[in-house]
This record gives sequence, C-alpha cells and structure tokens, in this order.
Amino acid sequence: MRSRSRRFTPHRGRHTHLTELLRRGTNLRVIQFRAGHRDLRSSMVYLRVFDDDERRAGALLDDEPPDRR
Repeated sequence: MRSRSRRFTPHRGRHTHLTELLRRGTNLRVIQFRAGHRDLRSSMVYLRVFDDDERRAGALLDDEPPDRR
C-alpha cells in the first residue's frame, strides 16, 4: 500500500509549483496572484522553504547530516 505522503494530489502539485517559483526568485506578490490568495499572509506559507534550505545549509557547514522532514 502506498504511503499517503507519496500520492500526487492537485494540492501537492500546486504547492510544489508555487514553491519552485519562489525558489527561483519569483516575487511573493506574483505567487499570491497565481495562487489566487486574497491575503498575502496566505502565500507566506511558501517562505518556510527558505527556513528549511537555510537549516540544511547550516548543517552542511557544521558537518552534520541535515534533518530530513
């Protein structure tokens, strides 16, 4: 049986697409528009990606294996 976390869903695809746009430097307002969010705070969930990336980069510099969540 497949794990729920591995199944593709429209929501997962949308989240992946918007996250990738942000990683490539797309302005958060553009992501807000593409996502159809009225409030910018709804789009700010995608900023969490940078926290994860920074944590992994710091772990590499400290010679620690990154925590995979």
